[in-house]
Amino acid sequence: MAEEIKRNYNLIVTDEQCRKAKTKITKERRASHESHFSRIWDYEAEILRKNPGTITEIQTIPGPTPGSKQRFDRMYVCFEAQRAAWKTTCRPIIGLDGAFLKWDVKGQLIAAVGRDGDNMIVPIAWAVVEIENDVNWIWFVEHLKRDLGLGDGSNITIISDKQKGLVKAVHNELPQAEHRMCARHILGNWKRNSGDPELERLFWKIARSYTQGDYADNMAALMSYSRGAYDSLQKTNPPTWSRAFFKVGSCCNDNLNNLNESFNKTIREARRKPLLELFEDIRRQCMVRTAKRSIIANRLKTRFTKRAHAEIEKAIEMSKECIRYMSTDDLHEIDYRMKLWPRLNRLPVLPPPNRLGNRGRPSNYARRKSINEATSSSKKTKLTREKRIMTCSNCREEGNNKLSCSEPSAEPEAKRPRGRPKKNQEGGSHGGAQVGSQG
Repeated sequence: MAEEIKRNYNLIVTDEQCRKAKTKITKERRASHESHFSRIWDYEAEILRKNPGTITEIQTIPGPTPGSKQRFDRMYVCFEAQRAAWKTTCRPIIGLDGAFLKWDVKGQLIAAVGRDGDNMIVPIAWAVVEIENDVNWIWFVEHLKRDLGLGDGSNITIISDKQKGLVKAVHNELPQAEHRMCARHILGNWKRNSGDPELERLFWKIARSYTQGDYADNMAALMSYSRGAYDSLQKTNPPTWSRAFFKVGSCCNDNLNNLNESFNKTIREARRKPLLELFEDIRRQCMVRTAKRSIIANRLKTRFTKRAHAEIEKAIEMSKECIRYMSTDDLHEIDYRMKLWPRLNRLPVLPPPNRLGNRGRPSNYARRKSINEATSSSKKTKLTREKRIMTCSNCREEGNNKLSCSEPSAEPEAKRPRGRPKKNQEGGSHGGAQVGSQG
């Protein structure tokens, strides 16, 4: 503390002065906490008067003697505006998480956060408890189940970390709900003792697999890379954090609990304040956020928001790579190369053995070769010289050629005139006799 004061303010203080200042600040904070906790009943009455339909609950621990002061245990708040906004405009997904309060006394803030159609956070309900445990999480989830009308959770998706009390509460109160685990927390626990970046890359490929075929291929790649890492990852129950196993009705592919992370970041400064100021900061942030979104929505000239239009255009651009086949009743088939087919895990089937020789059916339509025609040659139309009788162009005799001929040149035979012979040249006498006999 003394070094911090010297570095920031260039002042030298003693350790005794630091202890006295810290004791004074602690007393002031404790007095501030006592004043806030003493007015929680007044605060509850005020928010119920100003916000009809809001649901609150304050639980205290009785004092040791009748009439003595009670000790604060936990407090739950769910505003009607936030609850109605989630029911009418949000996706059926809820993020659950807790955050430490930066007080001098024990305390944690647990909250339920939703996601609207524009992928913005919508805080639904929050509560201040002493500690995250089974009892407090069951109490909080019971309130959510009753206030939001979740039933058995068959139409809802919950995303959270693997806090034991939270997992137990969701399992008991919402047994049919899809419960996703935050992939970032899974990665942190799985890769705690390893600094290999390749394992992290393979993990995110598994977490972001959209089909079970891609999931199986990426798991096989991890197993070939490290068998021990594969075995340890199987213990984390991958269907709870891999997109390949998410149900379609949730309208959300989140496998990260960014909903609560974003909400905790917005109330980072509020968590330093006393109880009632904390609740008021959260309420005002929700009120301002809703008002700003209402103004933006009323000013829109398009059917969807800019972010939604960007996502639609992105989907249209990606759909150009799909191969479509038309069917009846306005149905179409998309070729996805067997990735969507279910895997039965049966014994694989091997193809027939390789054929010896050329591919395809053996040819049996080969033409029969003549006596002097080559049976195999690079040029199929070329004749061989075997048994060929040569004729000399000089002496017109067989058995030699012009280069080796020693005989005198022979006169070539008279060429036959071109065309068809005329009647007066061939068979003229016969023609004349016919004419004479007729005369």
